Amino acid sequence: MSPSRPLSTRTVIACLGAVLFVAVPAPAWQPGRSPEGVQEPRPAKPEPPTDEPPPEDGGPIAFMYSTEQAVALFERRVAANPNDFQSLARLGQFRLLLAREGGGPECYTEAEAALRRALELNPKLSAAEGLLAAALNGQHRFAEGLEHARSAVEADPEDLNARAVLSDSLLELGRYDEAEAEVRRLYELAPVPEVEARCSRLAERRGRVDEAIGRMTRAAEAASASSVFPHADAWYRVQLADLLTSAGRLDEAEAVYAAIPEGIDAYHDATAGLARVKACRGETESAIQLYERAVALGPDPMMVVGLAELYRLVGREAEAGSLLRALEDELRSRPDERRHLALLYCDEGDRLPEALALARRDLEDRQDVDAFATLAWALHKNGRHAEAAEAIDRALGVGTRDALMHYRAGLIFEAAGDLDRSRALLREALAINPRFSPSLADDARRRLGADEAPK
Repeated sequence: MSPSRPLSTRTVIACLGAVLFVAVPAPAWQPGRSPEGVQEPRPAKPEPPTDEPPPEDGGPIAFMYSTEQAVALFERRVAANPNDFQSLARLGQFRLLLAREGGGPECYTEAEAALRRALELNPKLSAAEGLLAAALNGQHRFAEGLEHARSAVEADPEDLNARAVLSDSLLELGRYDEAEAEVRRLYELAPVPEVEARCSRLAERRGRVDEAIGRMTRAAEAASASSVFPHADAWYRVQLADLLTSAGRLDEAEAVYAAIPEGIDAYHDATAGLARVKACRGETESAIQLYERAVALGPDPMMVVGLAELYRLVGREAEAGSLLRALEDELRSRPDERRHLALLYCDEGDRLPEALALARRDLEDRQDVDAFATLAWALHKNGRHAEAAEAIDRALGVGTRDALMHYRAGLIFEAAGDLDRSRALLREALAINPRFSPSLADDARRRLGADEAPK
């Protein structure tokens, strides 16, 4: 769910064709190829567009536009000339950037429409096809995204944006070996922060946590050193803190989250991250205040669920219920949020057959570790424990070190009658992160008993 919060990124109009590496949030400008396929160096002194006056509030650099202003600019150009395929491609590009900044899911469908029209007018516009793949990925249409990303790479093997989107499609589809091979090739071509972050994510999926943390640290440092934009490293630092939190390194995570300043997009996720750290430590009131602040900035599903869990811990059941009902209404309107809706139904214990149907549909769309884990949990909640054990084994086989997944796997195998496997998984959940949840970590310890739970 894209948070609806004020946009702060400002984008240089002269860099309209620069590669965005759109599937992973990053600084607005990166070197690469334009929609016309012309290599563009990093400009030292960008020039304003000739057909538009500078914005009145442009400040000391009057020819810098916000992403919203850039979208409006190219909408006007397309309205004036509907066959201007270059402006259509750039309009699609900036709508993708707007989606990344919290502009809402409709930005992806609008980007798709602009890019498809550009390709109708000029089928050889291979970079636009790579951007179309990113727009499809943003709608969780990963198989279609993969098809278009492959076509873009075949047309131009040096299109780094298309290669990045190709690796994203493979990752989301659960084709981890292919994704890792593609990311290695991409890293050889462009060892930049966006690619380092992709390497980190793949390492995390495969359970190589220390490598994931190291790579995300390097991505943040490189972004800070190389970008002309302030706080270019903020998104990477939030991802780093998320990795540290998942690994139970709460003090380190807190320091990273707390360093993210207000007034930038990453502050939203950093605030929720701080709430999670406080919740894991048992500092419930502080965690509630931080979650409330984050949800006010933009109600991401995981933030809402985290806040509702804490409300229930302190007896604020009515507020928890109100939050979750509003979340359900939002998720039901979003086909790309089937996974979150299935998990919500599972955790609330109602609409369990629908939860299972949603999980199966999600697995049809992509076969990643989380799809199998969600299906396993839905099967378990519907009393189909043997099938659930098979599905969670598929998820565990990837190697991801996720404490909540291991905890749920422990419950699944307990229900399936494999108590030894269940206890081993519960021990592993606590070994991964002894405080992975303000309530469930204690439940894992209770199930294991004082003598068996990790200290």
